[in-house]
Amino acid sequence: MFRLKLKLSGADTLLKKLRNEAEPVIGEPWREMLEDVGHAAEKIASSGAPRASGKLASSIRSRVSKSARPKWVKVEATATRSSRRYKRYPYGRRLEYDPSRGHKGWFSKPLERATPQFRSEIQRFGGKVQQRWAS
Repeated sequence: MFRLKLKLSGADTLLKKLRNEAEPVIGEPWREMLEDVGHAAEKIASSGAPRASGKLASSIRSRVSKSARPKWVKVEATATRSSRRYKRYPYGRRLEYDPSRGHKGWFSKPLERATPQFRSEIQRFGGKVQQRWAS
């Protein structure tokens, strides 16, 4: 639905050069930062979700990749609906893109506006790495 790309210039090069030495210093704070960004995005999306039954807002979840050095965080709405014609279609996606429903952009627009909030998470990540590196 909505893709936010965070690019830290030089992070991959630094990790390649330091390989095993940098993993304990950067790995855990990186995962924490991605989880924090995911939870913040989850809150923002669920607060902007249309509230008829509350099913859509309660189905919004975030997930971080399971690799040793995670590369993504995914926020998605998993609620489904059925009609006479279609069975179990993704309800959040339909509301996001179908202009006839009156909720177009309910998921992506609040997240776009909140992008500056995610910078604080990145700055906190930098502080944690600096602390670990110094000790």
